[in-house]
Amino acid sequence: MKEDHTLHDTATEETPCTESIGKTVSTQQEPSYNAPDISNVIVHLPPIINQPVQFPVYPKQTEEQGDGVEADQSVESESDIPLFFNYHEFQETYYIEAGSIDQGAKEHDQEHALVITHFPNIYASLDSTEWETTRIVRISRAYDKRVNYPCFSEYIPGSEPAAIVNDTTKDKFVCQGKVPRDGQWYGYSSVSPLSLYFTPTQFQEIISKINQLIEEEYKIGSLTNIVDLSLGVFTLGLYTWIRSRSAIAKSSKLDDYIIQLNNSPDFKRCGVMLIPLTRSGYLSLDFQVPIPSVLGG
Repeated sequence: MKEDHTLHDTATEETPCTESIGKTVSTQQEPSYNAPDISNVIVHLPPIINQPVQFPVYPKQTEEQGDGVEADQSVESESDIPLFFNYHEFQETYYIEAGSIDQGAKEHDQEHALVITHFPNIYASLDSTEWETTRIVRISRAYDKRVNYPCFSEYIPGSEPAAIVNDTTKDKFVCQGKVPRDGQWYGYSSVSPLSLYFTPTQFQEIISKINQLIEEEYKIGSLTNIVDLSLGVFTLGLYTWIRSRSAIAKSSKLDDYIIQLNNSPDFKRCGVMLIPLTRSGYLSLDFQVPIPSVLGG
């Protein structure tokens, strides 16, 4: 015989998540959550509509001047200015030390890493004497000077503001180690083999002249460009086509200057040659130099 049960006698199955709810149903009482009184919190909340957003300001650390007035914080400090460096170079830590060739190659720490400052002569064929006896030193573009037309760094490698320096090498290239993968000698700093043939002043004069000639040829408003553009327009491009394919086309002042340098007694005596910019695509200014060795450098 089935027994009748009232609502008050109804048993509720409790679970961990519904224990309080089950008890409430069984007793038919209003749930009590014991919630904290937040009326005071709501009343005292500050208005946020139409209020300016305040961001924290961290002033730069400045040194006080002699009269007690702080320096202008808007003036950019020297540490915030990016420094120029030769982006072609990189470092190598696995090499053979110059004073311990018999011990073979070993790993070195970063403080004694070699700086790769010269590269294979990609302008010579692999079976040529030039490939075996010469290397290329690349001078990087100076994008901080101008970007409308090419401009190259007037710093001789190793004298750039952000160059890797070493007290033992100073401003002359010194062979400190040989890298097994290419069998070439390198130094501890950004100083390249160009330091064996040019002083910083001589190098700066050469690059400055090259930059000047490039500017004259690349300027849109130069007389040469105006004449070429005008003749090209009036001849519907025929003049430009003939000029670009002419075997007797007149060389530019820049080409003449590079030829003049390569034929100069100083360049020939040292075995140095400047690669025409048309061959490097104006991406770098390349010097061909003799392969450095312990005896020669």
